[in-house]
Amino acid sequence: MRYRPFGKTGKMLSALGVGTMRFNLEEADGFENAVKLTLEAVKRGVNYIDTSFGYLGGQAEKIAGEAVRRSGKEVYVTVKSNGLTDISADACYDRIRASLKSMGLPKAQFFILWTVLSYDDFVKMTLPGAAYEGALRAKEEGLIEHICMSAHASPENIIKIMRTGKIEGVTISYSVLTPHIFEPVLRTAAELGIGVVTMNSLGGGLIPQNPDVFSFVKQDGDESVAAAALSWSYAHSQITTVLSGMTTLDELNENIRAFDKDENPAADEKRVNAVNSSFSGVTGFCTGCGYCVGCPAGIDIAVLMQAFNAIKFTSGISDYRRKDPRLLENIRICYRLNMISNFMPPDTENPCLKCGECENKCTQRLPIIKRLDEIYRRFDESGYSEKHIADRLKSIFAVAYKKVAFWSASLYTKKVFSYFQRLFPSLEPELFIFDKNEKLWGSVYDGIRVESPDKLLEIKPDIVVISNYVYSEEIYEDIKRYEDDGIRIVKIHAPQDVPWLF
Repeated sequence: MRYRPFGKTGKMLSALGVGTMRFNLEEADGFENAVKLTLEAVKRGVNYIDTSFGYLGGQAEKIAGEAVRRSGKEVYVTVKSNGLTDISADACYDRIRASLKSMGLPKAQFFILWTVLSYDDFVKMTLPGAAYEGALRAKEEGLIEHICMSAHASPENIIKIMRTGKIEGVTISYSVLTPHIFEPVLRTAAELGIGVVTMNSLGGGLIPQNPDVFSFVKQDGDESVAAAALSWSYAHSQITTVLSGMTTLDELNENIRAFDKDENPAADEKRVNAVNSSFSGVTGFCTGCGYCVGCPAGIDIAVLMQAFNAIKFTSGISDYRRKDPRLLENIRICYRLNMISNFMPPDTENPCLKCGECENKCTQRLPIIKRLDEIYRRFDESGYSEKHIADRLKSIFAVAYKKVAFWSASLYTKKVFSYFQRLFPSLEPELFIFDKNEKLWGSVYDGIRVESPDKLLEIKPDIVVISNYVYSEEIYEDIKRYEDDGIRIVKIHAPQDVPWLF
């Protein structure tokens, strides 16, 4: 196992890090198998485990904690607080304590401000009384050692955040699918002494599921395209740790072997250059080289073209329980946009001037104008725009209800609720959240008490908004009988919609 310093923290982290959101807990002895797999990774030299209260319904933290306690070794773990839910300093501080209790550990080496979507979001999180202040309190008490962030913001926004001097490390989405877009982030991190961990290193599974397309990533000695892609990420000297979500011992062994070699800067540079120069052989693929920067209409063409790449290959992401091929393609495009820069258009009017300047600059000779037309058509048909969300909610809340309920207690509900607050500041209905998870009953989520479904008729809200994407149909079928009691049941999404939050 190779190790590198993580910025200025004084910690040496393993090249491979364990991601904990892909364990299969549905199989027999799933929890114990996940603990054993994590223990084996630690035994083989991995010393960084990335986990969160939001992974696997809270079980991921318990798996990580159990593995650390059994290992008897110094292993670095993360705790996370989501700026979408843990808005106040107290909420963030309480989240850290709750995660440590869940893991059964006295402290975590790394606190991660989770899912930072923009520079403006980060500024809000660092205001007096906001989440960052809670992290500082936890650090002063020795509950955490280093404050970092996980970002789905644009590279420009990530760089602005790093230059605030408030974070010691950053986790970014980085793979051979984005070979150039995030290079400025890596350079800035090296300049400032900020550690870098990479997630989605296999493109959400897209790279190993398309081995023929990405065969050029393999170099002499590489066991597979997946192993080569991991090695390619780590070949960038600014990257400390490459995360991988492993579910089997075979996957762990393959990943370990990708890093079972001595540090060799010359070989790493050769690998990076070889892969970068080979992208020209992938027909119709945007490499993110950036030559199209400077669109007169202000379009971030490279980001949109990178997202369009996703529909050219076998899907590497969850199907979100959807089956329509066109919808699945739209999900893949929007998922990539979310991973790369958290982009959602204000509306679905294509701003392209069709001047052709970008196509003249494109090294891959891509039909950019045609692709932009296609992307914006897909945004329109799949409800992926700020205007679409606003229109949908305005149609649902055309009536000033006195009692409004959301189903269920999740980040998705938080996302919908944030739009609700922004669009209807003058409305002050009594708010409720219902959820089938009995462990949540009686708890307070985002300032709203979580209730049992058994209390639906007792509370009798005027409307129940199903703020869930994956299981919206199942939830509706389960509670539609309450419509006979005068309760309006509404699914937040139309059948053709993509998610608003990935």
